[in-house]
Amino acid sequence: MRAAWIAPGLYTLATASCLFMPDIGRYGYSECKSTSQCGPGRTCQAGYCAPPAWWDEKYAARHQVLVVNDGSLTVAAGSVLEFEVGGAGALTVDETGFAPALVFDDRVAGQQGPAAALREPRGDHYAFVFRLPADVAPKTTFGNLWLYTLASDEVAPSYSAPGDVYGFFDSFDGAALAADNFRVDGIIDVNGGQAILRSHSWLVTVATFRSSVAVVDVQLLGASCGNFGFGFGGSRNPQSLEPPYAMFVADASGTIQHEVWSSTQATIQLLETPFPSDGQDHRLAVAVAGPSVVFSVDGIVTAEGETTFALDGDLHVHLYSNDCDVRVAALQVSSRPTEMPTVRVDDAVTWFR
Repeated sequence: MRAAWIAPGLYTLATASCLFMPDIGRYGYSECKSTSQCGPGRTCQAGYCAPPAWWDEKYAARHQVLVVNDGSLTVAAGSVLEFEVGGAGALTVDETGFAPALVFDDRVAGQQGPAAALREPRGDHYAFVFRLPADVAPKTTFGNLWLYTLASDEVAPSYSAPGDVYGFFDSFDGAALAADNFRVDGIIDVNGGQAILRSHSWLVTVATFRSSVAVVDVQLLGASCGNFGFGFGGSRNPQSLEPPYAMFVADASGTIQHEVWSSTQATIQLLETPFPSDGQDHRLAVAVAGPSVVFSVDGIVTAEGETTFALDGDLHVHLYSNDCDVRVAALQVSSRPTEMPTVRVDDAVTWFR
């Protein structure tokens, strides 16, 4: 019996009298005369639409990750997207196995290597969060990402630093605030990977953002703590919330309001449940893109909608505390497409295919 090469990653097994032909159509090996006839992430080689050669044979399987842009706008390179593993995600934790790797593989452009990606916990499962390496035009699908799974034990887990994925990231690991990152009013103590905003203190990012999502991991210190705020605002100065802004704003009892203001208009939606003062970190997120605004707490959307005005100017991230201390474990800001694409993870293909 001998193996005969057909296309990259594809072989037949033959004897003197028999030819064992794999079901090549099942794995996307359709016949072609040019790459334009092939699907996303494939090139025409030896008359077949073929995926890229295997990146690293220490991995036993791979999944193609497709970014589908059905919208009317380009999804820009640098946008931060994700897909879930476990839970309601397309992949099980067992499928990904040890040390999965997300790889950007564009052989036409001569680019191949790990994408900027990291794993984030999502309760009893996790998500792969990654930085989109190329623009995705309207009504097209980007197919040059591959999730390699089922690694051998010799492969060490390796993920990108958060700052390489998010446009802005600060985990407050130093002994003081990074002067280039923030303008400050009040007293803010930094120690051991946390920043504590003392009562009547305010942080504002120096950097400005457009079409972005800001995420903060916070804990309220004190059982009756309230009157704090977090989100995007037009002002560059502490102690100022000049419109336009989109903010979580809590009153003295800790009840959260979602406030979205322009210079002349306001939209306020009330979350009747007080913000948890349970001694645990909680994740607040505010996303803005044009007229779209989404608020969430611990991954659960608490308010969303379309405003009658666009939050499309240069916005700073604000975080303040008025009558209690607030512990901040991390702050991150990433680019958010105005129209979110769909991220689809295809079934696994083993290395010999």
